[in-house]
Amino acid sequence: MTTLATFDDAWTRLDALVKRLDARQLAEIRDPAGWAAKDHLMHVAKWEQALLASVDGQPRHQALGTEPSTDGSEDYDAINAAIFAATRDRALPEVLETLRATHATTRARAAAGDAALLKDLPGYVEHYDQHRGWIEALVGVR
Repeated sequence: MTTLATFDDAWTRLDALVKRLDARQLAEIRDPAGWAAKDHLMHVAKWEQALLASVDGQPRHQALGTEPSTDGSEDYDAINAAIFAATRDRALPEVLETLRATHATTRARAAAGDAALLKDLPGYVEHYDQHRGWIEALVGVR
């Protein structure tokens, strides 16, 4: 299977889950750290925006909405906490629009053969699947 096909399959699984859930499941059920499904989705979108920024030669922190000092950092817990703090109050429709628009941009560029993007795309397949699993566990669906 090609990288793009694998990416498409992971997106389809995540998107199908999101479409099965109602607004309460997406925005109101929270884990002990305070994350709702929508926070996972915004997290995925922000990191995908960071991928696009990276392949365009832009600083990662700008796409993530974090401090410049986080560029090059591998303290992902701290970076993810900063993303969560900055985006947790976003409304569900905005989160879904951001997620879908970011994915559409990534998908179009990958389909056009953006070599730098295609090189890093497998990590985003895993990211989609990882967060899909956490969302399923959070809301109690499979």
